[in-house]
Amino acid sequence: MAEDLKYKNYLEHYRIDAEEFDYFSCDYPSRETVERYKAELVASSVELDSHTRVLDVGCGGGTLTAEIVKAGAVVVGVDLSRENLKRVRERVGSENFCPVVADICRPPFRDDSFEVIFLSSLLEHLELPEKALRESATLLRERGYVVIIVPYKEKIRYHLCIHCNHPTPGFAHLHSFDETKLVALLEASGLRAVHRERFANKLLDFFAAGKMLRSFPFGFWRTLDKLLNLVLPRMEFLLMVAKACKRSDSV
Repeated sequence: MAEDLKYKNYLEHYRIDAEEFDYFSCDYPSRETVERYKAELVASSVELDSHTRVLDVGCGGGTLTAEIVKAGAVVVGVDLSRENLKRVRERVGSENFCPVVADICRPPFRDDSFEVIFLSSLLEHLELPEKALRESATLLRERGYVVIIVPYKEKIRYHLCIHCNHPTPGFAHLHSFDETKLVALLEASGLRAVHRERFANKLLDFFAAGKMLRSFPFGFWRTLDKLLNLVLPRMEFLLMVAKACKRSDSV
C-alpha cells in the first residue's frame, strides 16, 4: 500500500501541519519524559562542543535542538514551517541557533558545511528518504557524522481519509525501518554506518507515568532502558550514526 502513496504537495502539508498541530505541548507526561530521554541519548551519540557546526533537520518541538545547543554546538535548524522555527528559537533562547526555512532534499547550503547532521524522526515521513541521505552526505565535512533516528520495525496503520477517501498512514509515516533496510539506504547514499543501537523500550511509558520517576536524570532512564531491553526486547527507536564513504570507496 505504501508504494501507491504519493505526495501531492508535502511542503504545503507540513506548513499546515505546524499550524494545526502544537508540537510544543504534550497531553501525555510519560511521552514527554521518553522524548526528553530520546533527545539526551541522541545528542550524546556524537561529540559536540563550541567548534561543532550542526545541522538539525526537522526541528519539530525543539527538544533535540535544545539538547544540542546545551552541549555548546552552533546549530542551524531546518524546518518546512516558519512558525515551528520561530517557537524553537524562543524555546532555545540562544545566539547559537540559526533557523532556516528549507527542504533537506533541496538544501540551500554549500557542500562540506557541517560536522554533524541530525535526521531525527524524519526519514519515515519522506517519500524519497534516500534523497535526504544523499544530500546529507554532500553537506557533511570530512570525518563528520550523520545521526539518524527512526521508529524501529514500526507497523504502519492506515486509515481512510474522510476528505479524499484514500488510505492515509497514521502519523504520516510512509516507511518502516529495521537495521538491514537502513544500512542499505545509507550505503546507496554514500554513507557508512559506524554505530547502531535500538533503544526506548515500549515499557518506558509505563514507568514514566509516575510523577516521581519523571524527575529522574538521564542516567536512570538509560539504565532502566537497558534492563528492560534485556528482559523484554521491544525497542521503539533505532539510532544509527554514519560517516561519508571516502571517494575512493565509492568508485
